Amino acid sequence: MHNDEYNKNLIEDSIKLQRKLSIIVLICTTLICIGPAGWLVLRILDNETEKLLYTALLTIPTLIYMTWSWCSFFYKRKMERELKELEDLVDEYERKLYKDK
Repeated sequence: MHNDEYNKNLIEDSIKLQRKLSIIVLICTTLICIGPAGWLVLRILDNETEKLLYTALLTIPTLIYMTWSWCSFFYKRKMERELKELEDLVDEYERKLYKDK
């Protein structure tokens, strides 16, 4: 029994660490993906039209990727909360069911 508790704590700790790493990775991804957008704004302000198309072509996929990354992160968090809520409801139902017997 002690070993099962240890394994459960180990899994919970690794999940917490993974969540922290995930947000750090997302912040780094955001900083990298904002680079081309910043260059695009600077090239527009400086009227550098010869490099504008190239910069715009780099900006579009990076902004799409950054948006997709953040959306999937928040969707995953939402699903984890709903799964936990569902597990709590099932546990409560099982406790009531066994209590009645």
